[in-house]
Amino acid sequence: MMNSKLAIATIIACGLFQLLSPQSVSAEQVIWFGNRSEDGASLTYGTPDSGYGKIVFSCEAGQDDVYFIYEHRPIIAEEGTQVEVFLAAGGVEIAIPTTGSRLEIDDAFLLEGLTKLDDNLRKILTAGGELIVTVEDGSEEFPLDGAADAAKHLLQVCSPNG
Repeated sequence: MMNSKLAIATIIACGLFQLLSPQSVSAEQVIWFGNRSEDGASLTYGTPDSGYGKIVFSCEAGQDDVYFIYEHRPIIAEEGTQVEVFLAAGGVEIAIPTTGSRLEIDDAFLLEGLTKLDDNLRKILTAGGELIVTVEDGSEEFPLDGAADAAKHLLQVCSPNG
């Protein structure tokens, strides 16, 4: 059940990349951008108009379940591998249980998981500074410049009152 929901979230997020991305940003520029539809919302760190998202958070309207997708280059890329991904920013850290899958069309390895839009995730997404993403075999840092503004739809829509 969770895998089908994650697949749906991935498809929705990729569709949103193509349909609703800002037109004024260069295709090579990796930024935080958010989208909203009648069905839900997403926050992506990626390249608008390209279908590429290194990090994606998405939800269905009125739900505080947030689907998390992280493109990762593990030392050993095993389909179905289960690993916790740690997100840290602004003095807050959360762990998201994920499952690995290969996206053959792009030869990408994705870690997909489900978390809640709670106070800690809200603080991370609006913290500023750097987002540190840690997986068993390493970590990456991403600037949070523009993330708080880009997250506004996700923060509004992804709640039982949204």
